[in-house]
Amino acid sequence: MPLDEDVVAAIYREHGSALRRFVLSASRDPQLAEDVVQETVLRVWQQARTSPEASAATCSVQRGTS
Repeated sequence: MPLDEDVVAAIYREHGSALRRFVLSASRDPQLAEDVVQETVLRVWQQARTSPEASAATCSVQRGTS
């Protein structure tokens, strides 16, 4: 399945800032924080492709609801 950039962008918008702050509080390394955020968002998207529960959550994020 190809990467759905809209879904990935929605996940990133919804959760990226909080995740980045969390990683920065632990590491104090901005580049590491950004790498962790990007990797986490991609893993969430990958899990959503294979898990019915995660897929439903991703659809909610894409619609802008939770």
